[in-house]
Amino acid sequence: MMCLIGTVASWAGEATTIYERGTTTAWSSDDLTDWVNTGGTLAATINGGLQFSANNLNPGPVYTKSITTTKNSIVTFNATFKAGGAPNRDSSYDYIKFGGISFRFYEVNKQAKIDIDGTETLLFSYTNRGDVYSITVTINQAKGDVSYSCNTTNGTATSSTSITSIEIGHYRGGREGATYTTVLQNVSVSEELQDVTTAGYTVNYIYSNDTIKSTVGSSTVGATVNAESPITIDGTKYYAADGTTTSMTITSDATANVLNVNLRKALTKTVSIIAVDGDGNELKRFSTECIEGEAAKNLFYTRAVEKDGGYYTIAAANANGVNYGKSVSYTSSDENKIYTLDKSITYYAEESDLNVTRSYAAQGQAPERGSGGDWQRLYANSYAYTDALPAGVYKLDISGRSQSASSNSLDIDVRLADGTLVKTGNTVTWGNAVCSVQTFEGINVPEGASIVVNNATEYNTNVALDYVIAYRTGDATEQITINEIGVSSYVTTYPLDFSNLTDVKALIATSETEDQIVMTKVTEVPANTPIIVRGTAGTYDIPVGTCTALPSTNLLKGSATESIDAGDVEGTVYALKKSDGEFHKVAATVTIPAKIAYFVSTATTAGAKEIKSYTIFGEEETAVSSVNADTEKANVRLFNVAGQQVGAGYKGLVIDENGNKYIK
Repeated sequence: MMCLIGTVASWAGEATTIYERGTTTAWSSDDLTDWVNTGGTLAATINGGLQFSANNLNPGPVYTKSITTTKNSIVTFNATFKAGGAPNRDSSYDYIKFGGISFRFYEVNKQAKIDIDGTETLLFSYTNRGDVYSITVTINQAKGDVSYSCNTTNGTATSSTSITSIEIGHYRGGREGATYTTVLQNVSVSEELQDVTTAGYTVNYIYSNDTIKSTVGSSTVGATVNAESPITIDGTKYYAADGTTTSMTITSDATANVLNVNLRKALTKTVSIIAVDGDGNELKRFSTECIEGEAAKNLFYTRAVEKDGGYYTIAAANANGVNYGKSVSYTSSDENKIYTLDKSITYYAEESDLNVTRSYAAQGQAPERGSGGDWQRLYANSYAYTDALPAGVYKLDISGRSQSASSNSLDIDVRLADGTLVKTGNTVTWGNAVCSVQTFEGINVPEGASIVVNNATEYNTNVALDYVIAYRTGDATEQITINEIGVSSYVTTYPLDFSNLTDVKALIATSETEDQIVMTKVTEVPANTPIIVRGTAGTYDIPVGTCTALPSTNLLKGSATESIDAGDVEGTVYALKKSDGEFHKVAATVTIPAKIAYFVSTATTAGAKEIKSYTIFGEEETAVSSVNADTEKANVRLFNVAGQQVGAGYKGLVIDENGNKYIK
């Protein structure tokens, strides 16, 4: 227990002016140096007072004048204040603040309010923008007693904030280029010293007959000391128990200044949203714990629920707007939401909190990350992505909105497990500040890949997502077309699995000598891999696999997404010609499109004739391609085993006029 009594001697009844402008002393430009300016424009005029203005500033300008007062004195503040208005924002206000007392003037709803140590109260409503307000505040710093008036509205209160400054400002800026000017026409601050006697006190916080915290201090005799309620002790929130006294008046007898406050733990309540099927059977319960006195929070529930192999979706009539969530607090009653049975889809999983990250260190702000289905705002050069998904073809429901009147778009991409980003060619667009759910089908997702909603637009800060739901509708495949001669070149987008296919085979180029390359059959290939595909002419759906590496080096080149200029490649470039199935030399001016595989020869045998083409032939498992000089192809005649002369396109065993045998 603290026992402390003291008396502070002063010259009671003498009022001293601390600061004054605009009444007996005119404003001047020299006064500007006394005010700390944090935005907008500040000016002082002889007749107009201290003026400040701003244009579209957020949070708005603030101007502060430091004040030094004597401890425990009675301070009186007088001001004549002309509010300039807060255009187009209902949460904006002009204000003048003295100590912990702030007078606020809201332009949009025309309300004057007072805020005392964080508690705001309505004073009156007004009609005209630019009215002049007469303000008086008297604060007894020893006792915390406050009396105030604003025009004809008077009041009393208690304030614990000491007086160190005068502040004028504007909370949040105007929109659409609106300019506003606010004026402090006159101001005066005076103080009256007083004899003050202080005494010590103790506040004991008691739970289950144990004192779990004590607060000691000193205060002015006659002042009121209030216990904290609620109070958090060691992470647990407590309230004063019913019937317990929570305040005391300080007396000169310090031994009597003891306040014992009995506590109870803050009450908690589980609030639930219950999903049931059409027969009333519970499918899933979405719950959150709410604590007495705490602010409301969002309880989110999903659009679809899995139960015992069945998949259920919520009826549109039961959706709470577009967020699929409800604001709940300790005062909320339990609520049920009925989910209607719908087994027409194969559903992967309930949507989870979108993972939001920054894709590039470019212009634009970092994206916000919400939780549990809250809006995910995608700033410039940022993206959102789902968790890794099982392989399959997916349908997407994407709920989002444009944050402005202009149209805003996001790309839908797939990110492979190794980080490679695959463009699907799908774009979701919202326009004219519209929120909607849009659906996309046929999105191939390999094992472990994720779906990415990508905002790659610089300076675009007006797109927000609510949720992304992925429905698995089938197995993932990639289409490859083999031309009429039975051989095509290709570059894979996804990792592919040829192991169970009989009508189509994949080959890679594994080595090169001075007159041949070796083609090797592979059953699995990674994403973005150039291959030769052999088989009966037609279009094939190749299953998406999980391969991440080839069994050996691949000499074939190419890109699934980008074209290649042959002139930029080091070495001689050869590309497959559809008419004869051979790799022909490509001129440096030719651009090889994306998805087309090519071969780069590095053969530099001295005296060798320039190679014009490579011919693919031989066994399926280890196909050997003979290297033919252009002059040989032009001048040497070829014959089949019957002795009949054949052309260059003949397939099978051939014998040239020099007796050399070839398999074509």
